[in-house]
Amino acid sequence: LIGALQCRDWPQALNLLEYWRKGGVVAAADGAIARSLCAAVQILLAPACAALYPPPHGMLRGFSRERVDPAALPNLGEVLLSKTVAALLRHLGQYLCTDLRLLTRLCRCLRGALECLREERGK
Repeated sequence: LIGALQCRDWPQALNLLEYWRKGGVVAAADGAIARSLCAAVQILLAPACAALYPPPHGMLRGFSRERVDPAALPNLGEVLLSKTVAALLRHLGQYLCTDLRLLTRLCRCLRGALECLREERGK
């Protein structure tokens, strides 16, 4: 599983996770697997974070209103609502706290997405 995640073979990794889940195994309970799942989610979230919080400041101003780019909304939906990200997060579950940077990044991306949606609906 760790090899599939490191090689970015998301379908194979998800197949293994589903197989183990059906057998009653919570794969993310293992520290190495939880860290690999967190790394995979971070890779998949990188485009959304870059679209929401572009350089030069990036995530340094993650909670600043002016940093959110409403034009990033179309790409953002593809990343945040992707089945792969959702499935990996579902398998990660409460073990998301294994990587506090990822937890923070995910919260900031979700906050940015909500800001974009609010601005889009306000028009």
